Amino acid sequence: MHLAYEREARNIWVVNVGDLKPLELPISHFFDLAYDINRWDKDSTSEWLELWAAREFGPEVAAQTGALMNTYSLLAGRRKFEEVDPNTFSWINYNEANNVLAEWTAIQKTAQSILDKLPATTQPAFFEMVYHPVTAACTYYDIMISAAKNNVYAQQGRTSTNAIAQHVQNQFTYDHQLSKSYNQLLGGKWNHMMDQTHIGYQYWQQPMRQALPPLQYVQMAERALTGDLGIAVEGSNATVPGDDRFHSLSSMTLYLATLDPYGPARWIDVFHSGTQKVTWNVQSSVPYLNFTQKTGTLSPNGTTDTRIWVSVDWSKVKPGAINTTTINITSSTDYGTQYSVPKVVISYNNTAAPSNFTGFVESDRTVSIEAEHYSSISNGGNSSVSYEVIPGLSRTLSGVTLFPVTADSLTPATAPALEYDFYTFSNLSSGVLMDQNMGTSSRYTPNTVNVTLLLGTSLNTIPDRPLRYAVQVDDQQPQARQYIFDQPQGANPTGWLTAVADVIWYNTTTWNYSGPGAHKLKIWELEPGVVLQKVVVDLGGA
Repeated sequence: MHLAYEREARNIWVVNVGDLKPLELPISHFFDLAYDINRWDKDSTSEWLELWAAREFGPEVAAQTGALMNTYSLLAGRRKFEEVDPNTFSWINYNEANNVLAEWTAIQKTAQSILDKLPATTQPAFFEMVYHPVTAACTYYDIMISAAKNNVYAQQGRTSTNAIAQHVQNQFTYDHQLSKSYNQLLGGKWNHMMDQTHIGYQYWQQPMRQALPPLQYVQMAERALTGDLGIAVEGSNATVPGDDRFHSLSSMTLYLATLDPYGPARWIDVFHSGTQKVTWNVQSSVPYLNFTQKTGTLSPNGTTDTRIWVSVDWSKVKPGAINTTTINITSSTDYGTQYSVPKVVISYNNTAAPSNFTGFVESDRTVSIEAEHYSSISNGGNSSVSYEVIPGLSRTLSGVTLFPVTADSLTPATAPALEYDFYTFSNLSSGVLMDQNMGTSSRYTPNTVNVTLLLGTSLNTIPDRPLRYAVQVDDQQPQARQYIFDQPQGANPTGWLTAVADVIWYNTTTWNYSGPGAHKLKIWELEPGVVLQKVVVDLGGA
């Protein structure tokens, strides 16, 4: 709305809100901007939310409610709800699905705690404007993410598969009850307001009837061919002992992603796959490897799977050391008729950036950088423009964009540059990447890296000034890129439907890679309206 105002749209604003009642909060914000836009700036959303919460629910819960709705807006804005399905988030990489669900669960608990301490006269309004949207969203994400978990676990033969399926069905029932509670609130004042179907989307249109995603079940009365114990690791669908299409035939070994000082701990799942109670033990004699649990018991009720987090005490590892170790995970029962003790190979790499380096360091063959975490800004020839950070205008943290929004088009010579210093370890001369669990390889162009910018969803609003940026790695020639391409007769730009669903434009450039060491990335936004959210340098890991 600030952009519209600065471009002289100051008499009439028209907005498509879809439904009035469920969107009271953003509509109120919109009207307050229209009433006095100069009262509010890019940093005032948190203040506005807190003032709104104080007015509606009282000053005692204003700060907590304002922060809650700020987080809700960030999480809900990551992807359109109708485009979230069991395949959206990964169960095996980066702990992504678990992390996403944990974020939703955390704010739902906050909403519940606020609701519980409000007076009865205030609870209905809070339920309608805060508790219901947060809880309904959390429930929806739980259904989709847990359905994905169920399918993965079924492929892996986990006894817990059936318990997860039941959880999904319970949440499906709860979703109905939640809608019913809204409809019946205050004697049915807003009856039927939450009747719209919302589970089972096949495309953008509402489904004709609520429908769960496919669920799978395992036969609880029969033991797996591999016994009562199974092992899975982060980054792979494969399990041992046994055969599956995700690892070498009859292999008893899985490979855990490499541990390094700049990356996270890794996980190993120990799960039940049979009919008997089983005790397991991790056998490792390496003093610098830490396990959150080294022994435990699994029961056949499907609720005792254990996730072991593996980390390294780097103070005990020689600087620069690169090595592997193999651990056994034993079972108190046998491994079926033809299998043996499962093993996990753990690799570690204690190569470090120089102590005097300041910047971002490669881990998992990737460097991921939030836009606002730039190392420095170098001024361009046009001193009237500058970069500003807009909190929350992102799927993860914030957006960085040019001000004023009415600035003229820029070039790398006239625009200020966002600079990001990063350090890499990978040698990309071979052109081959190995998947040790699959026993397969993939090829890439040797000595090249991809730089992907995550850019805010927008359209070209000035016909002869499409949104553009320029980027440079080290001393190579800058590349200027347009990332939104208009189509004739008002058709949607190429890739628009995907960008709307993802709530992001992805744009990738490829660069020569000079090898391990310190590097510098420069980014110039060449038009106001370009909003940079994140940068990912991919050395074969993204």
